[in-house]
Amino acid sequence: KELLRKLKFSQKATDNYNESQILGQGGQGTVYRGMLTDGRIVALYEFIPNGTLYHYLHLNDEFPRSWDMRLGIATVIAGALQYLQSAASLPIYHRDINSTNILLDDKYRSKLANFGTSRSVGVDQTHLTTRVSGTFGYLDPMYGYKKTPEDLDDKI
Repeated sequence: KELLRKLKFSQKATDNYNESQILGQGGQGTVYRGMLTDGRIVALYEFIPNGTLYHYLHLNDEFPRSWDMRLGIATVIAGALQYLQSAASLPIYHRDINSTNILLDDKYRSKLANFGTSRSVGVDQTHLTTRVSGTFGYLDPMYGYKKTPEDLDDKI
């Protein structure tokens, strides 16, 4: 019932996923402009039914952790990082790669999420000095020392 209620809410907020409500599309899905009943504007995007990789690695003993599945997840995330840092018109450093920021869809395909700490770097910039941010235990120790994100800092 709860899932059906959320689906109806999303359909109403986006005018039944009307194309005129699309804010953007990409490899991670489509983002729609939505309006809440109180008039507030929100962004709606694909529901990821299997949650985070963290949940399946640490909280679910029944999760099938075959090497093929693990390699598939790592390969997709590595490809996403390579695209963000090399193929995007403006390089983006995620800066917080960890299992809570990797989502799994209905077929356990991985998607990179949570770009709250990410930073763009202009093509002509040789470095970017920022406040160190990310998840303790997942940060490159040299990033904390240098305060300069590099493409190697985003590697899994």
